[in-house]
Amino acid sequence: METTSLTAYSPAKTKLGARLQNSDPFALSTPEFLGEEGDKIVLEMLEDDPDLPSGLYGPLGWLAETKIPQILKDYVATGQGIGDYQRFHGLDAEGARKVLAALPRIALADRQNDAPTLLAFLKACIANPGRVYLSGYLIGSSRWDERVSVDTMFIVESSAEGMPEPSARQARKIWHTYQSKLSLGQASAPDELYSADPRWASAGWCLWWD
Repeated sequence: METTSLTAYSPAKTKLGARLQNSDPFALSTPEFLGEEGDKIVLEMLEDDPDLPSGLYGPLGWLAETKIPQILKDYVATGQGIGDYQRFHGLDAEGARKVLAALPRIALADRQNDAPTLLAFLKACIANPGRVYLSGYLIGSSRWDERVSVDTMFIVESSAEGMPEPSARQARKIWHTYQSKLSLGQASAPDELYSADPRWASAGWCLWWD
């Protein structure tokens, strides 16, 4: 899979980003209602048609039934998908909260290879509005592995502005800092970590898992 492309952003910083650049990121506790709405929809699908073909996280078609594509429609990247594969970029705290509320519990365990879980990504984003953004992709019901996956995390950080590509040692230090502060679990370090200025945020670090 190709590295996520980030659109150039004007040097002028957003007021929100400026206020949050120096704040300390933190983790969010897991809500007790996790997966409740999504689980209910999946069970209703199976009750209506017990012979529905099974996919990775539920009967095929579960993604559309939980309205995830509609929630993510404003984040979908035009021209960066084909068929039932669609990329999304810059998912913010508001969108992440809606995705978390709609997904069935089992789907929150999704991981892009050895990246943090989808649940860990969403919680980090929700807990840090204007500071943490997510990018990834949707796989529709034409494939057995129908799902929503996150493969990229962007963290607003003023110290990243204009920084050259960090050395392997520096990248590991940056990763371990956020891995701990955001409770990203026993995930592997990102395949790429670099400074970026995307159009939907101020300067910061982009972490990408292949």
